[in-house]
Amino acid sequence: MHFFRRFAPWQALQDLRRFLAQRKPYELGFFFLSVLITGAIIMGFAIDSYAPPTYKRDIIYFQNWRADRTDAQIIAQQKLDAPKEAAAKKAQEQREAAVRAQFKQIDDKLTKWGL
Repeated sequence: MHFFRRFAPWQALQDLRRFLAQRKPYELGFFFLSVLITGAIIMGFAIDSYAPPTYKRDIIYFQNWRADRTDAQIIAQQKLDAPKEAAAKKAQEQREAAVRAQFKQIDDKLTKWGL
């Protein structure tokens, strides 16, 4: 590679400095402005091209029951689980009511604006 044998980074920087020293001030201003705009566009594409992983594991665990349980054991377990289930249902209803209230508030504002 005869071309790269004569290439030295320090000489390249000196050559660039000599080239820029011969330019007029407005040319240097436009040069640096064009470098800045080009860099901003490339950086924008680089930032915009990031996409988070689409697949995320969602593992759902459930309680495993024996197949030979009696009806009495099933009923006893249902009685134990009833308060937890009722509390979860009540919490879900409260969340839904809060969301409905937010949507109603937005709807009232839109109605007030005539939309």
